[in-house]
Order: sequence, then structure tokens, then C-alpha cells
Amino acid sequence: MDHTDKMDRVCSYLRLIERTRLLCNTTDELGKLVGFSVTNRNSLARKGGNSLFMKEAIFHQLCHVAEEQTGMDLQQIVEAYEDVDNFIERYNILHAADFLAQVVDIFFGSGVVPDDMAFVKRRLEDRHVPLLLLILTGGLPRLSA
Repeated sequence: MDHTDKMDRVCSYLRLIERTRLLCNTTDELGKLVGFSVTNRNSLARKGGNSLFMKEAIFHQLCHVAEEQTGMDLQQIVEAYEDVDNFIERYNILHAADFLAQVVDIFFGSGVVPDDMAFVKRRLEDRHVPLLLLILTGGLPRLSA
């Protein structure tokens, strides 16, 4: 991965964390956490300018805070979030209660995969299911929101 790809990736992660309120409920809380105001003109992704090192440092420190506070790997969560959002977009999945019930049954229930749901088992892993449920029930926003 070259410098530009790395920069795009870390900026994408920082925007996701900020926009989805993944760590904090408000931008004010996030600003207090990181020690600077987080607004449209002063977003996490803009901090550090063109320095990949600074942007990665911010992201890794947020990962450290998330690990300390929750025991969860923020980078894995962010990557899974992107996977799930792409899955929803690709298969044009809406708020379908039947779909959600089948997904839960496939991953946490009987494990039986109906023929029309085979794409779910091929594309998703256990780590994706909680995010899928939260996004489809409105608990978390889509990345395009």
C-alpha cells in the first residue's frame, strides 16, 4: 500500500469514527477526548495536515483509548463497519425484519442457511452481525448518512 492509499485509509477511519459517533455521543465529547475542537472545519481527518504519521498517531491513540475503555479493537470494528455498509449497499438491504431474523438464525441459531440466503454466509462473518443489526435497526447510521 503506497502513501496515498494509507492516507486515504486512515482519513476514512477518522471520518467514520467522527461521523458515526462510534466513541463519543457528541463532537463536543470527542473534542474533549482528543484535546481539540472537532468541527467541520477542524475534523479529525484534517488534523495533521498532509502528515500520515500524525493522522496515524491520532487513529492509533483512539484505538488505545477504545481498548482501555471497552476491551475492543477499534480498527477491527471500523473495518467491519465498512464491510457491513458495503454489504448493505451491494445487496440493497433495507429494514427487513424477516431478513434480520434469518441472519440471527444463521449465525446464532440453527445455522441452517436457506438457499436464498447463501450470499449472507459467504459475505459476512460473526463480527459483522452486531453491526448489521445495529445499522438496519437504526442504532448506528450508514456511512453515507
